[in-house]
Amino acid sequence: MLYLINDHKCGFNLTNKIVEIANKIQYTKLHEHINYECFLDNHNYFDKSYKIRYLVRKLLKKNPKIIPKAIYRRFCYLFWNEWHEHDKYILIIRDPREIVISGYLYHKKCNELWAINKSYSYYYFWDKYHFKKSNLIKNKKYIDFSKKISIDQNYKSQLNNLNEEDGILHELNNISFLTLSGLNNYDFYNKKNIIIIRFEDLIFNFKKTLEKILNFSEINDVNKSKIYNEVNKYNLFDNKDGIKFHENFITNYNLDLNRYKNYFTKRINNEFNNNYKGLLRLLKY
Repeated sequence: MLYLINDHKCGFNLTNKIVEIANKIQYTKLHEHINYECFLDNHNYFDKSYKIRYLVRKLLKKNPKIIPKAIYRRFCYLFWNEWHEHDKYILIIRDPREIVISGYLYHKKCNELWAINKSYSYYYFWDKYHFKKSNLIKNKKYIDFSKKISIDQNYKSQLNNLNEEDGILHELNNISFLTLSGLNNYDFYNKKNIIIIRFEDLIFNFKKTLEKILNFSEINDVNKSKIYNEVNKYNLFDNKDGIKFHENFITNYNLDLNRYKNYFTKRINNEFNNNYKGLLRLLKY
């Protein structure tokens, strides 16, 4: 089986479309059942109205050879830190400094339930329906940490009530801490059957990077061409329709490489390096 693993600030929307389109083109009648979020979870999410979909997913889980080129999406490094020698993995990473700035700018404007309500876990909904129970137990300290962030005030208000420098530091030590911990703790960077894709390459070298993903996925040439043409509509760099699709989430409208330099003060840089200098080396940034 083939898995694509990333996090919210590492091309979540764009890689979502790659997975969705690749499965739709290859398995027209089944693609809605090849659910990247729920395919392997242990929770009874589907009610009776979803009975057919649930049964099909159950069938596919037991018989993955029916869909050998399907791609399964896995969100959150912390909770999908698993490797099996007979599977293949596409790991999407991003410059950790960009993750911090992207998180800060997005969380100041987003209206996600966890961000606009007090006492909500960052993993709200995901922890109930999309993560394996064993991984919830293993990562309990991170779940508990996320629940404490907004006890007195919702997270969006916290950021907007701080000046820019303090707000970025707050992001660095709270929500971005969870994402960067996942990147830092991920165990399988040097394992076989894993390719690492930089989000920056997917943006600034779209065609070559998408080809690398599709080649690794062993998708035939006819389908690769179809997938590329469809996914290209969502290319951020040189496609206005792509920017429109992402506009509710995008924070880098100028698509500047190394945008973080415009925000990292000496104080922020020192704080980041004190905690994550080793992560930059690990990811080779």
